[in-house]
Amino acid sequence: MVLVLALVLSGCSPAVQRGKNPKMDFPQAQAELAKLYALAQDTVGGSWEFTELGADVCGLPSGAKGAQTGGVSYGPGVPLDRQQAIIDQVVAAWTGAGFKPFVSARPPVKTIVSTQVRYPASGYGVDGFTLSFEVATTASSLDGQTRCVPGDADAINAEYQRLHAHAGRSGCEFAR
Repeated sequence: MVLVLALVLSGCSPAVQRGKNPKMDFPQAQAELAKLYALAQDTVGGSWEFTELGADVCGLPSGAKGAQTGGVSYGPGVPLDRQQAIIDQVVAAWTGAGFKPFVSARPPVKTIVSTQVRYPASGYGVDGFTLSFEVATTASSLDGQTRCVPGDADAINAEYQRLHAHAGRSGCEFAR
């Protein structure tokens, strides 16, 4: 506990140290999040609807501005008798990808109980990364945000709009 507190207070994590920007670029950060989304979506199956949040400005460890993005994806509900197996598979897949998720039962909302798998347990990593998967009988969802990486959020959004303005596409590259 003391080590974790010292890491948080010092602004350090194994992946990001104060003053050193991540070596990952914006497309790599998107691909990392897409891979983690796909692991959960493939485990649940069915059709998923994705909403991209676009690039946002964030603060890099060096103090410079960086960029990050995220999105929300909604999928099918899962029968109660299949939920634990899906949760176990998602935990194993994310752990295998280098992320040790935290599992918690959510309080019931109008008699609907869901289970959440999230990384990190605190909600957001020092690099801004967050990932959450929820499963219930009524729906499944994914919500996440990439690491803050070097990049210009305004330029990324403008380029995305330019490339997709005439294609009639919505969503981003990691929409499934």
